[in-house]
Amino acid sequence: MHDYLTVNGTKIAKSGAQAACPAELVASYGADAVRWWLLRAPAPAATTDFTVERLVAAHDRDLANTLGNLASRVLTLARREAHWRTPARAAEVGADLRAQAAALPTAVDDAVDRYDVRGACA
Repeated sequence: MHDYLTVNGTKIAKSGAQAACPAELVASYGADAVRWWLLRAPAPAATTDFTVERLVAAHDRDLANTLGNLASRVLTLARREAHWRTPARAAEVGADLRAQAAALPTAVDDAVDRYDVRGACA
């Protein structure tokens, strides 16, 4: 099986007739958006079609709306609640989330060791 990227449904040509210029994409959408799409979107064993719409959607969905929103909410809460108190049941509150967070580095490392970059991103 020969896997490759396509652009707008057409195989990328060596002549440049059908391609996406990485420098132009970075200039328009930023390096993080392009890097994220290249890491997250291409299937490990199948053809993947690149479109600007998919690049923008991945950036908005994963980076802006998920990670950006989480960071914004946490920072806003941290600023507003300057006098945090640890609840008496602190060990119980969020135990599942803390366990998942503690397991995350190992899960990402395992995926990278298997050359599963898409899985590591997930």
